Amino acid sequence: EALYDGQSRFARLGCWIRDAITEKRQRRKISLVLGYPQIITNVGADFLCGESPTFTLGKASSKANKALKSVTAANTLGPTLYEGAVSSSFRGDLVMRGRYGARMRGGPSEVILEEIPAYNYFVDVDQDNRREVIAEHVAWVRVWEKKRYLRLETHIPGTVYQRAWLLGEVVDGLSEIRDQVLLEEIYEEGEAPAEETPTGISTSLLVHIPNTRKGGEYWGRNDYAGGLEGLMEALNNRMSRIDQYLDKHAAPRVIAPPGLLG
Repeated sequence: EALYDGQSRFARLGCWIRDAITEKRQRRKISLVLGYPQIITNVGADFLCGESPTFTLGKASSKANKALKSVTAANTLGPTLYEGAVSSSFRGDLVMRGRYGARMRGGPSEVILEEIPAYNYFVDVDQDNRREVIAEHVAWVRVWEKKRYLRLETHIPGTVYQRAWLLGEVVDGLSEIRDQVLLEEIYEEGEAPAEETPTGISTSLLVHIPNTRKGGEYWGRNDYAGGLEGLMEALNNRMSRIDQYLDKHAAPRVIAPPGLLG
C-alpha cells in the first residue's frame, strides 16, 4: 500500500538523493518517486472492472432478478468491485461483506455489500487443510468515551457473533487485551448490535477473494511481491540521477566558448 501511495522505502529513507542549494546555502534532500506501482495496479483494475459487470438471476422480468438489480444499483457494485480490485492488488486479498441494516443512523434497513480492509480480516483454518475455514473474524478498534475497545465480529455459516474487549495502553505499538465488556456499554442506547444474529443462510456473509496464491495457501499475494520494490528503488535512483545531471547542464557553474578545451 505504501508503494501504491508513492511512499516506498526509497522515499522514506531518502536513498540516492541529489543536493539542492537553497538561498541560505543549506543542503536539503530531494528525490524522485515514480508512480509505476500505481499504474500497474490501476491498469489491472481497469481490465477487470473498468466496465461494470451485468448481473442477472433467472428471467429478466422475474421478481428475483428485479431484486438483484435493485441491490446492485443501491450498492453501486461496479465501482465497489473496481475499488476492491485496486485494494487486492497491493494488499493481496479482497474481503467483501454482506449485511442487512441501515447505511446511516436512522436510515432504512437494506441489503448492504461492502469491502472490509484485508488487514481487519482473520480466519481459523483446519490444521489438516489450510483451505478449509472454520470461522472468519473481522476485528477493529472502537473508541468510546476516550477508551479503546477491541471489537470482534465472528462469522460462521448461519450465525454472526459480536463481542468486545477493553484494551490497555499502547506500548511499542501493542495493547493488552483486558476484560470483555457488554456491547451496550460502548454504544449509544439502542445502537448496540445483537451479540448473536442468525443469518438464515447456510454460507458465511464474508467472501474472501485472494489476488493470486499458490496451492495450499489461504492468503493471497500482492502484485508487488517478487522484487518489485527493489526494481522501483533502482528506477527511482536512476531518474533522480538523470534529473540531477539535467539540472547541472541547465545551470553550469562555468561556461567556456567552443573549442577552448580541445
